[in-house]
Amino acid sequence: MQTHGALLIADEVMTGFGRTGSLFACQRAGLKPDLMALSKGLTGGFLPMGVTMASERLYRGFISETPAQTFFHGHSFTANPLGCAAALASLDLLQHNPERYQQFDARHIPLLEELAPHPLVKRIRCQGTVAAFELDAGSTGYLNPIGKQLESANNCSAIASIRGCICAPWATWCICCRPSRSARRNWSSATPPSAPAWRPSAPETKA
Repeated sequence: MQTHGALLIADEVMTGFGRTGSLFACQRAGLKPDLMALSKGLTGGFLPMGVTMASERLYRGFISETPAQTFFHGHSFTANPLGCAAALASLDLLQHNPERYQQFDARHIPLLEELAPHPLVKRIRCQGTVAAFELDAGSTGYLNPIGKQLESANNCSAIASIRGCICAPWATWCICCRPSRSARRNWSSATPPSAPAWRPSAPETKA
């Protein structure tokens, strides 16, 4: 793309600031984007703040004495003092404790290995705090009813939250995100709610 003059934009709103085990997901993928969108983890989720970063080449393209070359753009809350203070504090913690996000994989993988023997689970993968797996339940499209079955019949998200994990069942695949610190403290004593063993139901048919 970039060799043909196209700009590469990295959306790091969810994945930035250690979420994938590196400071940015594009670093782990070996990419050098021209533009990068940042938010969420920038302030540690404490206050809303967004940033658009540009490569030096793009930045230089708007530096001129000619007003017509100015990039006339701004946000209502640009450089909000509280947001900036929260961002600086969060970045300081990241820079001084990189091992905290670099070791996320090691925390997830042992738990994911417990899922591997299940006959319906396949394609388990993990990048930092984001883990995912797929279910062998027929069609892999978004319209597969298994997502709703997991959410309602087995109360998948409720069981996951008690174990300190945010789980989002979509179609035949699930995404699991990093458990909260308070939830992790309760893992040893928490007992998940009972739920019937899941079995794929027959597809619905219309007369």
